[in-house]
Amino acid sequence: MNYVEHNNKLVFFPGYYLKENIEEGYFTLFELEEGLQLNNKDMLSLLDGKLHLTDEIANRLASYLGTSKQLWINIENSWRKALQQKGESKNEHRNRH
Repeated sequence: MNYVEHNNKLVFFPGYYLKENIEEGYFTLFELEEGLQLNNKDMLSLLDGKLHLTDEIANRLASYLGTSKQLWINIENSWRKALQQKGESKNEHRNRH
């Protein structure tokens, strides 16, 4: 799952944006691993949305990509909140039947 709909918006996980940039040729997987100081396993987990974005990784992303740490924290928090609420709405639907 690359995105979820939340409050009439599509919400993506941080790794989605990174994968898009890799596919567009802005940087390679290896360059990103080196820039973020992540091993391949952790990098792939981040790209798949399985690795929670920590403050440390958000700092590295901000530094490597010339963005703010808060941008990445906001993307991560929006993603996790949307997933949580999606799970809650599924449970509410199940409990009604």
